[in-house]
Order: sequence, then structure tokens, then C-alpha cells
Amino acid sequence: MNRNLDCVDFVFNTMLSVIPENINILPHEWAEQNRSIAREFSERSGSLDFNNSPFWREPVDCFSPISPVKEVSIMKPAQIGFTQIVLETIIGFSIAVFARAILYVSADNVLAERNMSTRIDSLIANSGIADKIKPSIQKKHNNKTGDTKSLKEFYGGFISAMGANNADKLRQVGYQLGLCDEVDTYKA
Repeated sequence: MNRNLDCVDFVFNTMLSVIPENINILPHEWAEQNRSIAREFSERSGSLDFNNSPFWREPVDCFSPISPVKEVSIMKPAQIGFTQIVLETIIGFSIAVFARAILYVSADNVLAERNMSTRIDSLIANSGIADKIKPSIQKKHNNKTGDTKSLKEFYGGFISAMGANNADKLRQVGYQLGLCDEVDTYKA
């Protein structure tokens, strides 16, 4: 009988661990409280403030679990902060607050992996969420997967980075959220 209760406790505690602590916080609020922009990525380094780019607040908040919006498309000029303010905030919010399976697509694998190993790693390190990145699979010889240049795993989800030129690989896994960057460079 005790063993059954231990199993129930384990399942209950596991379920509680993936429920966001504050599901009502909006992504832009999380970002302003937690995001710090590294100097190498912006002239406006330091804490992220949506008052500097107020037009990004609404699109970012469309990715809240309480938003009824299911699809967001943005037409924008180059170098206006979309990747840094919108996509990175959504990724950080998803790791910290609302875990889900994320597909990050860029023009090609090289660019996708470079963004993961520079921009996303910087986001994770500078937002206080590095402890949430956990490899979920341990392979032979104690090698762990789950924190590579194309994959970051965290409790309740992961982010996988791929190039748009890999249509076959894009179909292999189901994702709850797809983030597409540099869409104008994708092949038809």
C-alpha cells in the first residue's frame, strides 16, 4: 500500500513541477523583470524595457497561455529588434514560465545553430534561467544530450533549431510553437 502512495505522490509532484508558478504573467512583464541584453547584441544593453520599442509589446503578449491568438505574422523592416525582443523573449518565457515544445527555424542550419549557441545561450545565461536547461537523456559513457547547438531541453519542453532548407527534418517532431526568423531568405 505504501508503494502505491509513493507512486501517486511521485506523479502528483511531477505534474506540479511542470505547471507554471504564475501563469497570469504576460511575456513582456516576464521579460522586463528578468531579461538583460548583453552588450555584444545591442547598443541598449542591460534590462529590457518595452517602452523603448512599445510596438513589440502586443505581439509578444500574443504568446501568453491566456491569449486567444493562435497565429502571429509580422511584416517588418530589417534590424528593428524582432529576433532579440520578440523571438528571444518568447523563448525565455517558454523556458521560465510556460514550457512547451518549440521549433526555431532560420534560413539554414548554420544560422539556426549559430543563433542558438550565441543569442539563445546569452538569453539563457542573462535571464537567470540557466538552471532550467536540463538534459533529459543520458547516453552511454555518461554523455548527456539536451544542451547542444541545435537543442535545449528543459522541464516540460525543448527548443529545437533548424534551417528552413531541411523540410524533411522539420516534419519529424511535433511542436506546440513554431518561431520562424528571416522568412524572406527561405527557399520556396
